[in-house]
Amino acid sequence: MLVSYLNENGWDIIDTQNIEPRDKQLLLHNDLNVSEQAKLFLEERYPDGLYMHQKEALKVLVDGQNVCMLTGTASGKSMVFYAKGIDMLAQNYDAKIIAIYPLKALGREQEAKWAEALQRAGMDDVVVGRIDGDIHVSMRKGVLKKSKVVIMTPDIIHTWLLSNIGDRDIINFLLKVSLIIVDEVHTYTGVFGSNAAYLFRRFRHLLAMAGRNLQFICASATMANPEDHLNNLFGVPFTLIGEDLDTSPKHEVEIVLLVPPRKEDFLSEVTKLIKEISAGPDRFIAFIDSRRQTELISSILARKHSGEEEADSPVKIDRNPLDTLNILPYRAGYEEIDQQIIQQRLSQGLLKGVISTSALELGLDIPHLGIAVLIGVPYSATSLFQRIGRIGRHGKGIVYIIHSGSFLDEVIFKNPARLLNRPLGESALYLNNPRIQYIHTLCLARSGGEHDQLCNVLGKEITENDFDSPITWPDGFISLCKSERIGEITPDLQAMKAEAGDDPNHTYPLRDVESQFRVQLKQGPVQEDKGSLSYSQLLREAYPGAVYYYATQAYRVHTVRLQSRLVYVRPEKRYTTSPKAIPTQVFPNLTSGNIYNARN
Repeated sequence: MLVSYLNENGWDIIDTQNIEPRDKQLLLHNDLNVSEQAKLFLEERYPDGLYMHQKEALKVLVDGQNVCMLTGTASGKSMVFYAKGIDMLAQNYDAKIIAIYPLKALGREQEAKWAEALQRAGMDDVVVGRIDGDIHVSMRKGVLKKSKVVIMTPDIIHTWLLSNIGDRDIINFLLKVSLIIVDEVHTYTGVFGSNAAYLFRRFRHLLAMAGRNLQFICASATMANPEDHLNNLFGVPFTLIGEDLDTSPKHEVEIVLLVPPRKEDFLSEVTKLIKEISAGPDRFIAFIDSRRQTELISSILARKHSGEEEADSPVKIDRNPLDTLNILPYRAGYEEIDQQIIQQRLSQGLLKGVISTSALELGLDIPHLGIAVLIGVPYSATSLFQRIGRIGRHGKGIVYIIHSGSFLDEVIFKNPARLLNRPLGESALYLNNPRIQYIHTLCLARSGGEHDQLCNVLGKEITENDFDSPITWPDGFISLCKSERIGEITPDLQAMKAEAGDDPNHTYPLRDVESQFRVQLKQGPVQEDKGSLSYSQLLREAYPGAVYYYATQAYRVHTVRLQSRLVYVRPEKRYTTSPKAIPTQVFPNLTSGNIYNARN
């Protein structure tokens, strides 16, 4: 622990807590009723046995039930995905599997791991494919044809797969799908989760029309009321494999609550602490819930790394900061190639540390992290445990939680015993929201929508003025579909219908994102993309005159084109800027008739 540094520099240690270690318990797997290929995979990869939750999940899956695993981070949940997938393909070589990951980065990582698992099972001829926004449309049907396991994001299922269900190649693929794998289901909440709940039902509706019966496997962080969440999300029953069956090992984790000295600005003090941590032997991850602060901390560390003492040092753009720096930022909005470089250096152990937003809470594999720095207490207990779970996988870990000045931090730091005893977060799904219901009504039940397209392919009669479904939907949805079929939509939904036209799948994305702006650096004939941001992020980070940070480098915004959604930048010194707040202005109306006549 950095006791001497903390004491010498005025940091207060408010409390220290310990999460106790746990020894692993393994069970033999030779009695599992699975195929020879699945047994070979288990023997090759797990010769000493399985954890109890892994074995119990496989036993339930062999019986044909839907399973959701709710165990801790690094407990081996993905192994169950691979083993069940191998077993299914061994028994039915024509079967197809869809593995759904909420982020493209997760999908990329899992593509290689699926291929390795199949190779260990002696199934080298089985192709693993991936379809997301980075795979060109012209290549996607080829992936469906040749791949037995197809990794997708929910977004691509919504915008491409189901919107083209009338295509013979796509329906041929879907008619062979027998297993759906959904990872990180605790992230399916809010608008995204609500839209995904209808997406999964649209998927089930269409495959049920074609006579397909699907099996689901899910994995999740621990959460409150998982039965309700899964029922709301999928509408099918699940067998839960919870933490009570988790026999994976845990190393001791020490949690230290710190209050900064407040002699300098907050970020400067935090950066100095992180620099001190980086001088030690352990690799680290720091979490902060701000894109801008993630970049600023990383930029200050990069400046010290390059020998620049002041922020107004002459402009010097490092063309390859992601290849040369030892500590990098990680957040949403990076270019795909830059994101891949950071992930590759992380997974290969080539970085000393990373400063991240919540983007690295999910299951990306980052080996050998010994220290976590949490800049502020996470708002949910689920998020807290996800962040703590990133470290201590191969030995004792230390978590430093820094008081950021927020109200939640104040509450926890006054009563540290509450830190690990807060209730787990509950999901928020808005299945009765009329807007969300109507988005999916348009996708599925409009004239010429997904339902009609599939009827045409299957040779089924289309009932123009009615709508029925082989599955159960949330209250009000079927009635709304019938109203859409007969043209009796309420006035408040007519505008949505007009905006959607014949393409609601693209008009209304699952994440309900704002317009996205591209940032570009132009210097003579050279043009480089420097990420993307939403309109609200633009107003905070990349308005005209702002200094915009990307991968530790500073750029001055000189032009914003709203119509084409482009932001043009030039290299700048490492300054910081903030948008001006418009002062409150009062314009009293003192005309006759607008003054209240009062009497004493």
